Amino acid sequence: MRKLLWLTLGFGGACLLCAYLLWNSAVAIPALLIALAGILFLSLGAKRKKLRPVGLILLGCAAAFGWFTLYRTAYLSPLRQLDGETRTITVYAGEASEKSLYGSQVSGWTRIDGKPYRIRLYLKKDRTLEAGDRLTADVLLRLTLPGGKKENRYHSGNGLFLLGTQKSEGAVDSSGRRGFFLLPGKIASLLKKTIAACLPEEGVPFAQALLLGDTEGLDYETDLALKLSGIRHAVAVSGLHVGILYGIIRVLTLRKRWLTAMIGLPTLLFFAAMAGFTPLVSRACLMAGLMMLGDVFLKSYDAPTALSFGTGMLLLANPLSAASVSLQLSVASVAGILLLAAPISARIVGLFPKVKAKSAGGRAIRWVAGAVSVCVSATLFSTPLSAYYFGAVSLIGVLANLLIIWMIPPLFCGTGSFSARNF
Repeated sequence: MRKLLWLTLGFGGACLLCAYLLWNSAVAIPALLIALAGILFLSLGAKRKKLRPVGLILLGCAAAFGWFTLYRTAYLSPLRQLDGETRTITVYAGEASEKSLYGSQVSGWTRIDGKPYRIRLYLKKDRTLEAGDRLTADVLLRLTLPGGKKENRYHSGNGLFLLGTQKSEGAVDSSGRRGFFLLPGKIASLLKKTIAACLPEEGVPFAQALLLGDTEGLDYETDLALKLSGIRHAVAVSGLHVGILYGIIRVLTLRKRWLTAMIGLPTLLFFAAMAGFTPLVSRACLMAGLMMLGDVFLKSYDAPTALSFGTGMLLLANPLSAASVSLQLSVASVAGILLLAAPISARIVGLFPKVKAKSAGGRAIRWVAGAVSVCVSATLFSTPLSAYYFGAVSLIGVLANLLIIWMIPPLFCGTGSFSARNF
């Protein structure tokens, strides 16, 4: 029995409930009652094993209610009084500033009451910052949390709780530009500049999105077209891109398990940092990291447990990530693949009983069956969410994915190598 799977299911469900419906509600007493019910079901499960998953789900729910309450009161409560206020703060730039619709912006960190928070700061005209710069200025603050003036589930789900607008000139301290932890952000900024310098203007937003997951440069028409056709995931760094990276590492290390882990784990961490530790890439990197560790310690890899672990770690780091649409779509797609891809593939292969498995035709059939089964199974689970959030369902999603899925690995690898050569 996959205990972590059931615990994570309950934990994630309760986090989702808190993020959408119980943001300002007291859940301590319900959490205690649910925990007692979970313990009761587990004790009854000693004789009836079918009751154990129910007990684990209830315990996961209780843990989520308790953790969400602690996270909200201890970590997020200092931000509530700042919504709409102008305060003098110091922003530590995590990457170089870049152009936005109304000037320039930079993502970084600030401290409020001694606690660190991510912030996106919209700078005054012509102001530029480099990674490691500290800007001290008067800033108008807005919250992306539920009930905030700039409520945005995408931002809060990614751990970005504050938006700021620079109101005074302020002062910049550039003494911290050499910090080691700034290296991923610096390389990401260099890659963006290199792509912008080497590629045609119309191809720059797509290349930056494909390599780094930065989709802000995509115009509305392109972004909408990608969503309606069901291939938006191709330009959002996700499990597909991490899978390609994992495959490259395996090839370069000649499938040596220790060497793969020694090179692969730091590479995955660095790549996740370059992509901004978004829920999509973090979940995929955690699963790939578990696969590498499983190889090292000669343990079998259990994909549902790995998915549960990756999702659970994200929810522990930020319970509001449960409301992230991208994470919900990602988890739903992976769950669909794990449950349905193998049966669908076997059914397709079974349509050609006379073709020998080891022949060229048999290998081609298995490849096509695998591609079709992955696209269909992922689409079946993600389509209801897409219909709910985007108000549209792509009728050509499976076909569109089959037509472009083979292009993503060479484009991803080619864009990365091309940018690296032109640094």
